[in-house]
Amino acid sequence: MGKIKIAPNYSVFIDGTRHDQNEVVEVEDTSKYIGKKYVIILEESNSKKEDKKETSKGNRKRGKKENKEDDEIEDEIEVEDEIENK
Repeated sequence: MGKIKIAPNYSVFIDGTRHDQNEVVEVEDTSKYIGKKYVIILEESNSKKEDKKETSKGNRKRGKKENKEDDEIEDEIEVEDEIENK
């Protein structure tokens, strides 16, 4: 869980509920609000994707080859996410 604050002069609908300016809202995943002008991220959440990424990095350091393909897939997903966010 993370916390976001609605920016001044904005109202936002999150999960079917209206939230007005300066209101603090708890959300499951703050990653979809990164770079958005209508919210301010107060406290970032740990998404499942980040947890999975940390695990694969740990396995890579130990030299396990079976996770190499997973790492390549994750890298492709990250690139796609960056393109979508722009």
